[in-house]
Amino acid sequence: MKKLYFSFIFLLITAGFGYAEYPDMKFLEYGNGLKIAYEDFGTNKKGEILFIHGLDDCRRSWRYYAEQLSKEYRVVFYDLKGHGESTEGDGDYSFESMKKEMRFVVEKLSLENSIVVAHSFGGAIILHYLQEYKTDFSGIILVDPAIPSINKKLYYNLAILTFMLQRRDDVPEKIAKTYYKLLPRYGEWDKYSEEAFESCFKLKDGKYMPRSKPSTFTNILKTASEYDYENNFSKINREITILISRLGIIIDERSIQYILDKIENYTVEYFSFSHNPLVSRRKEFLEIIKEQLGYLTASPIRP
Repeated sequence: MKKLYFSFIFLLITAGFGYAEYPDMKFLEYGNGLKIAYEDFGTNKKGEILFIHGLDDCRRSWRYYAEQLSKEYRVVFYDLKGHGESTEGDGDYSFESMKKEMRFVVEKLSLENSIVVAHSFGGAIILHYLQEYKTDFSGIILVDPAIPSINKKLYYNLAILTFMLQRRDDVPEKIAKTYYKLLPRYGEWDKYSEEAFESCFKLKDGKYMPRSKPSTFTNILKTASEYDYENNFSKINREITILISRLGIIIDERSIQYILDKIENYTVEYFSFSHNPLVSRRKEFLEIIKEQLGYLTASPIRP
């Protein structure tokens, strides 16, 4: 009884200081063996935000943003198929399959009116999603979306090489975090980078291994490099905010501008971060996201 009493007092104190309480991770059962891991919390005073991560990443890369924004928004973030703690399901990594799975998440969690913030390959999925589900989302922010602006074969080979350099599967546990700390995606090592790391990598036989299999990202890169972006983007008639990194996967601004011009209504801004600033530059990037959210909540961009 005494233990219960003190626990109750502790909850009152922490509530007084405004500490957020995060519910446990949950799963959505899609079928075909696919279980989608997600988190959902916040206040919904200003609306809802759906965060989508990129290739070979995981939902926890958005943890800091969700934590900071949950005082005013309901925040939802999930692991794409074959990433983090979601299962592989049927192993189909086509855009057609992945946008249907995203639609399943949106419907199940009633996120049709949310603002979606998507990074890299997550942004590419959103652009395909909008071709079919044209009225979903009250705002759309894409962070360095994975849109090939160079020769597709060259794009595929460069991407394979880049990811392979970041996917060492022979790093012993005792030096793993020191090794991965050197990668641009993590930066300083603290609870947020550690959470993201633990969700993207798993310990096996004394070594850290990426949770997503090599076949997962090779299949996704194949999908991304073979798609006809130029002709299909003309089907999108939504106002979209696109934040592009000058140090990321976009090599030539003129090339990407040519592709983006196929989208009827968009705003593009360039920033001086690496392709994945979500963890390594999170404080600065949070301010950029907040600014964009402010614009969208002031005037939602429904079609």
